[in-house]
Amino acid sequence: MSLLDIAERHAVTDRLVLSKGKKYGVKTAIMVPPVMFGNGEGPLKNTGMTLLWLADAVRKRGKWFFIGEGKHVVSTVHVRDLSNAFLLVEEVLKEGGKASWGSKGWHYVESREYVFVDIVTAVVKEMERKGVVNSGEIDEIGVEEARGLHPWAELLWGVTMRVSADRIRGLGWRAEKVDVLKSIPKLVG
Repeated sequence: MSLLDIAERHAVTDRLVLSKGKKYGVKTAIMVPPVMFGNGEGPLKNTGMTLLWLADAVRKRGKWFFIGEGKHVVSTVHVRDLSNAFLLVEEVLKEGGKASWGSKGWHYVESREYVFVDIVTAVVKEMERKGVVNSGEIDEIGVEEARGLHPWAELLWGVTMRVSADRIRGLGWRAEKVDVLKSIPKLVG
């Protein structure tokens, strides 16, 4: 599955939500998170996938890796901060406040940016410290090898993903948990 295929799947879903909202008079907003990290409190899905799937891919491969040089930049957000953003927008929409909705109701949610190599290096050090991997050595691999580890590898771990949460911050949202590196010991657990 290509990046274009994944983007199209998201676009189809977003268009469906917006069109049904318009058809039935329901206020809708699209929340767009980047790399999520940390643990939430929900009953179903309460952790981000990107770093968890990365650790699983490393276990599968037996050695750490970057796609290319790992110098791409990614925005991050803690799952609890993301849920607070959902709650804020929901409240603002209920109250008829200044939040945009419908086709203008796109809200990017992020707390900080990292160079991906810094995240991977921190995860490697923690896994080595806990004896999960024997070596902290990291390989540069190509997209094809990465796709053999996970079909969405290129999107998850190989592209720049920068967003700005200016609009949601304008509604009063503030991230409380901004350091993805502090979540790594629990991730490696």
